[in-house]
Amino acid sequence: MLLLLLNNLCGMDTEAIVIRIKTSRGDMDSSVDCPSMLSFNDLLAAIRDVMPEATVTAFEYEDEVGDRITVRSDEELKAMLSYYCNTVMEQRVNGLLPEPLQIFPRAGKTPGNRNIHGLKVNTRHGPDNNRAPSAADTLPNNSLKKSSAELKKILTNGQV
Repeated sequence: MLLLLLNNLCGMDTEAIVIRIKTSRGDMDSSVDCPSMLSFNDLLAAIRDVMPEATVTAFEYEDEVGDRITVRSDEELKAMLSYYCNTVMEQRVNGLLPEPLQIFPRAGKTPGNRNIHGLKVNTRHGPDNNRAPSAADTLPNNSLKKSSAELKKILTNGQV
């Protein structure tokens, strides 16, 4: 499989490809002269140039059925480029002009966006006079074990 991947990428060395970075503010096209030399970090840097305010750690592309595939490493990037190369070859066989490779940046949420209700976790050890008793404090030990067992059952069945 790796040999097939390398063969596909070697064919891409002879021509540049266009990567379209899709953002909420619009699209940005970037030309890549030698796709087989492109690294995941290089592409993340290009995305950060387009979206300097966001923390981007990954991006997605759409496969042939429209499913979004997340790319987080060089290996996944090479798989994406191989898929794109095959798509371009099919488009050319059918007499179509190749479409740019469209990627969708995945911006991480800032701490303010994650904690929309302002919740805080008490990390101090020992009893605290300012807190309400938790379920573990008020339930007898047997009841807590039963509750944990029910939770495990729910999680393994995937039903709530």
